[in-house]
Amino acid sequence: MENETPPQFTPPPLPVTANNEWWYELDGVHNGPVSKGKMKELIVNGVLKKNTIVWTVGWPKWVVANETEFLNDFNINIPPLSIKKEQNWWYEMNGEQKGPVNDNEIMRLIKNGSLNKENLIWKDGMNKWVPIRLTDFNAYFRTDVPPPLTGDAISNTIVWWLSFAPFLGIVVASFLAKLDNSYNYNKYWFITLIINVVLSYADDRNLKKAGHDTSKLGSAFLVPIYLYKRAEMLKQSNTYFWIWIILFVLSLSNETYYFL
Repeated sequence: MENETPPQFTPPPLPVTANNEWWYELDGVHNGPVSKGKMKELIVNGVLKKNTIVWTVGWPKWVVANETEFLNDFNINIPPLSIKKEQNWWYEMNGEQKGPVNDNEIMRLIKNGSLNKENLIWKDGMNKWVPIRLTDFNAYFRTDVPPPLTGDAISNTIVWWLSFAPFLGIVVASFLAKLDNSYNYNKYWFITLIINVVLSYADDRNLKKAGHDTSKLGSAFLVPIYLYKRAEMLKQSNTYFWIWIILFVLSLSNETYYFL
């Protein structure tokens, strides 16, 4: 009895946790949170490239994907999982019921800020509409969000057009004044205003998509203040601010119109 071998027990596999802790940048917009498995799927499908910048909870900054644990995943080819997307959710927005949509659409609306915790939600089997905070979707209102994308990852195309807005307004106003043979450039003063408003609003939206809080920039319609604070926030050169100032001053002179 003393020489009997004790029975060997095989421990069960470790539990797998589904942590949605990864974020990635795509076309200047940060996306997430997604699981590690979802990141691998995006890599296999070609959505994420080696130079795509990614972030996870606890990291101080964004890094390129090929400098992370996902490096080896760029060399494998795994077919994506087939996911059944049931259209079974209805939600309330501004007093109107909308739907049906699937789980992914609800998560997307939460992520882009269209839905908040107090918006009502319902699906078949529920007795009544309830706030989203009382459902499993409450977990997607994250507090550990990644830092905003850096200035290098944000396109400045719109803001450079905005810096030349005073000059663009002069060109358009001069053209219209000559077209109607009035040569009264001042009556088309609103053209410059419209160009500034449209471009500043478009740039403000781009910054929000990149994760920046634009409320501290003030109103996007106060263009010089917006441009100056934008350059400070993104740690960029304020050249576009000074270009706007110079062109705006020149636009106040009638001689500028006659020159055109």
